[in-house]
Amino acid sequence: MRYLFSYILLYPFLKGIHASLITQQVNIHEVFPLKDVVLYPHETSKKSIDSHSSFDLTFTLPYHYQQTEYPDWMKKYVKLTMVPNLDLLSEDSYLKIHNEDGEVISSERIDRNNYRVYRGDAFITYTENNTGLLEKKWHKIGWARISLHQDGDLPIFEGAFSLSNDFYTVKTAENYMLLKEAHEPEIFEPKKSMVLWRESNKPPKTLRKRSNIYLDNKCLLNSLYDDMVPINLAALSSNSRKSNAAEKSSLFSSRIRLAEYIGDNSGCPKYKQIAYVGAALDCNYISMFQSSIDATNHVIHLYNRVSLIYEETFNISLGLLNITIMNRSCPKENPKVLWNVACSLQHNISTRLKHFSLWRTQIKDNIALWSLFTTCRNTMEVGIAWYGVLCQDIISKNQDINWVSGTNVIASPKNIEHVVLAHEIGHGFGASHDCTSETCKNESASCCPLSTTICNANEMYIMNPKSSITARTFSQCTIGQVCNNLKKKHVNSNCLVNNKNVSLISQKKCGNGIVEDGEDCDCGGEEGCKGNLCCNPKTCKFTRGSECDDSNEVCCIKCRYAPKNTICRSSRGECDLVEVCSGTSSICPRDKFKKDGTPCGNKSKCASGICTTRDMQCINHFNNSKGSCHSSCVLFCELGGVCIYSGFQSYFIDGTPCGFYGYCYKGNCIEGSYGKHLKSLLSGLKNWIFIIIFILGLVLAFLINCIFSRCFSHVSQKEKVIDQDYQTDHIPIYTNYPYNYDNIPNYIPHMQYNPHRHYHNFNERNFYYEANPNLPTN
Repeated sequence: MRYLFSYILLYPFLKGIHASLITQQVNIHEVFPLKDVVLYPHETSKKSIDSHSSFDLTFTLPYHYQQTEYPDWMKKYVKLTMVPNLDLLSEDSYLKIHNEDGEVISSERIDRNNYRVYRGDAFITYTENNTGLLEKKWHKIGWARISLHQDGDLPIFEGAFSLSNDFYTVKTAENYMLLKEAHEPEIFEPKKSMVLWRESNKPPKTLRKRSNIYLDNKCLLNSLYDDMVPINLAALSSNSRKSNAAEKSSLFSSRIRLAEYIGDNSGCPKYKQIAYVGAALDCNYISMFQSSIDATNHVIHLYNRVSLIYEETFNISLGLLNITIMNRSCPKENPKVLWNVACSLQHNISTRLKHFSLWRTQIKDNIALWSLFTTCRNTMEVGIAWYGVLCQDIISKNQDINWVSGTNVIASPKNIEHVVLAHEIGHGFGASHDCTSETCKNESASCCPLSTTICNANEMYIMNPKSSITARTFSQCTIGQVCNNLKKKHVNSNCLVNNKNVSLISQKKCGNGIVEDGEDCDCGGEEGCKGNLCCNPKTCKFTRGSECDDSNEVCCIKCRYAPKNTICRSSRGECDLVEVCSGTSSICPRDKFKKDGTPCGNKSKCASGICTTRDMQCINHFNNSKGSCHSSCVLFCELGGVCIYSGFQSYFIDGTPCGFYGYCYKGNCIEGSYGKHLKSLLSGLKNWIFIIIFILGLVLAFLINCIFSRCFSHVSQKEKVIDQDYQTDHIPIYTNYPYNYDNIPNYIPHMQYNPHRHYHNFNERNFYYEANPNLPTN
């Protein structure tokens, strides 16, 4: 069957190749000074706070936020108990600064003592206004993530914390004024003071109706379609295009199908893993800050906050491995860094994503996702990302789809930047948008419903198509979808690392919750180790008689190695092998699968532990697909007689058959054994090619010589009789030229006629006929 090949970019409502996020009116209306902050080090012997210190911060909330169930004479008091967040920066975390030409002029490891980042919990208590006496007990009611800029008697920090359902943000007055939107409140506090605002102090305003270039879930399609299609689509008839547009709503998994995974987190890691990420700041973004240090502080705090969401939801921390900062002077287009240009209509957010994706693949790292931060917003889109591209750091060599990689672009107002970043990273993990009142009108729409019975998610969660400052968590449907993607390998999770023997910047620290080199265990200090009988929170060594720590190791039961052959990882299918404990270690062996290509199921083969076929993978991604329509590793599937490219999972699963007895690996078709043998054979023939050509040339010359010498003549020697009286002017059979005596090879001017033979000749018009000896010749 002959297919028309086209690259059709599908928006996230259809599990398309990428999605954009638009913003609602989320302005800050009230900002108050934060005063009377006191810092209490946990280690009183230390003169200053370093990146490995633990401490408390206490302060009172501004009067406007003092609404309590207590009488008016009681005042709410806040305590933030902080410990180092050493997941965020590893010993390999780098800060790279580029000049206008895109060349690296500075590359250095990030010193954690220059960027003190902490995580912890938020507590409240109450005081009497008259006596100032504290209530005896602190009540834990929230979380906290901060960056400490100054310690001592006048501590200065930035960050965020929650008190029950209220979220608060703290900034220095200087940074607030630098980053605020034009219509947000002015403040007149000293630069080094702190200000605070509550994110839930108002309901989000409804966004006005969008223009018709945005489809059901307000994601770009038409405006991106022309920009992003890499080949000429003129071959597609207008009828075909209309047909494709009509069928888009049924291409992908519907919300009914996604509802099956609501709340199912079985595919997410049981023990914490770390996803390393990268951040690039273009010339427009860096211009908002006084220095690269200020910009770095801002980005580190941003990821510190977003990491909390992923830790609590998926048990995956974010580790910031690379921060790339461009010069604040925007250059003309540089082929090396096409994404680093001044804001213009020509370089919209989707164009930046394309160029940034291509740039990212030139960096050989183990980063799960890269984010580009810019201030360029031509419309109301504040973010855009590719779907399901976790750990994708290379480009397929055999296709023209040359820009899809693990990337996203953030162009958000600063007060919702953490929401947008969490949203776009979610797309990288393969998360669809939440259902809205518009997408709920179509049962086949690919969106995450609120529940199995209620469609509209009511704009409450992070994956809502329109960003909101009040979005703080992922919906249960998104949790199920992401965990299912990890479980069924719809996204590549090979770059995620385990929380064991992690190497960190600077000195080691017991009590940070990370098991570093030289530590037996680390359950997170006195607070985190409550109820843990295996680990000593002060020494990070096993307690007497303990061999392992149940809280961090799979093959550990009641502080002892699990018995031999205890199942530590169950089989997830016919191609996935069961892993069992050794009885002498607390570590579960790495996940093992049957060999790729092993027959399984109904005419299927194993690929990365999944029993599948090329057709099956297409059908799983396109509801109405008839199967694969190309032998490469890029996911091309037949739909309505057209070969369509799916961006949700750009490539077939690693280990899927491709080409000539090959298998897929990260989008490239790796030669199989048969293919290698054939290539080896062809390579060997190259060494003999000149000899073979020479021999064939000799044989051909000999044959030509024989032909012209009449060695293949059907006239036997016995029949040849010379007749001096018979002459013929007929041309021999082996030529087709207009004849004359000068151009007839081996012309025999005199030949005796034999009446017992037939002569086959050509007439003057070169028509073949059988000569009759009884007729006169011309």
